[in-house]
Amino acid sequence: MNKYFNIAIVTALSVAITSFKGNAMSDLSQYVDPFIGVDGGGNVFPGPCVPFGMVKVGPDCGGKDWNAGWDRDGNIHGFSNVHVSGTGGGCKYGNVLFAPITGNLDMQDYSSPRNNEHVALGLYEVDLKRYGTSARLTALQRSAMHEYTFPASDDSKIIIDLGSFLSSHERQYLVGSEVRIISDKEIEGYTRVRGGWNIGEPYTVYFYAVFDTPSDDCGTWKSH
Repeated sequence: MNKYFNIAIVTALSVAITSFKGNAMSDLSQYVDPFIGVDGGGNVFPGPCVPFGMVKVGPDCGGKDWNAGWDRDGNIHGFSNVHVSGTGGGCKYGNVLFAPITGNLDMQDYSSPRNNEHVALGLYEVDLKRYGTSARLTALQRSAMHEYTFPASDDSKIIIDLGSFLSSHERQYLVGSEVRIISDKEIEGYTRVRGGWNIGEPYTVYFYAVFDTPSDDCGTWKSH
């Protein structure tokens, strides 16, 4: 039996685009291609988001040095909840990264090759070959929804990497992060980062996550 975990992250809906002809209404959302503008330096974010929403949830790929996080090539490290789209310049954000894994945790490289990647309006889904897991993501105005599917296993886990972020020629640097485990279904915390596109002062991303399935155990780690 597969196991399903749903996470609501506050920092599933799509936007219906319609046309009107008299009293008739047709759904045109099927014709939207989120991959338009992602290549050739376009830096368009292909993941789920809503107009003027606070959350852009999607994968961070390859060397984590693409402006919008997504890269056509390279492994997926996980799914972070804040990105930019089409800005150009160096990377920014890529904060509060979640990854569904199985087996031992290798903190040097927990990334995975991908299979069956699919993007539609308000939806991103992919399989992570290394772990036999899959992810489905969508976004609301101020929160993201993650659905993870695991194979039958006694060693399934979800990691939250608060030290992960995107970085390229305009580098970002971690100032610090903190996490508080409230219960076996609730976690909150923040990550504080400086640098990146437009340089600027350090910024802080706070998060609060609710899981629909309680954990059997949990823990934290710290690296330098």
